[in-house]
Amino acid sequence: MEMSVRKLEAGRAEYAFKCAKEGRDIAAGREIDGKKYRDGDYRSRVRKLPSMVLVNGLGQTLAFIASKRQKEKGKEKNAYDLVYKQLSDYFSKECLSIKMPEGRDLCEWVISLDSQDYRQVTNEALAFLSWLGRFAEALIEGE
Repeated sequence: MEMSVRKLEAGRAEYAFKCAKEGRDIAAGREIDGKKYRDGDYRSRVRKLPSMVLVNGLGQTLAFIASKRQKEKGKEKNAYDLVYKQLSDYFSKECLSIKMPEGRDLCEWVISLDSQDYRQVTNEALAFLSWLGRFAEALIEGE
C-alpha cells in the first residue's frame, strides 16, 4: 500500500512539473498539441485554484475555468485553456483509481459523479493542484 501511494505521489509530481513547464513557456507563446497558447498569468491563475476548489467546490471551479477560456476561433489560447487541458489529461490517466472516460468533457464528467466519487476526484484535484502551484512558483518568475 505504502509503495503505491508513493508511486501515485511521484507520478502526480512528475506530471505537475511537466505542466508547470508548459505554463512557463506560454508567456512567450507556445504551440501545444497543435494549438497556440500565449498568456503571462499562468502562475497566478494556478495559485488561486486550490482555494477556489475548497470554497466553491470542484464543479464550480471547473465551470469558472471553462467560462474564462478563449472562445474565439483563430485566437491564441490562454492560461485557463491550458489548465483545463492539463486537468482533463490528468484525469484521463490510467494510474488513477477513478478515470475520466475517453472523449468526455471534464466539467460534464465531474458534475455527473455521485457524491463519493466527486469527493475522491476533488481530493485528487487538490493534490495535483498543490504540486502544480509549487512548481509554477518555482519555475515562473513573479507576475
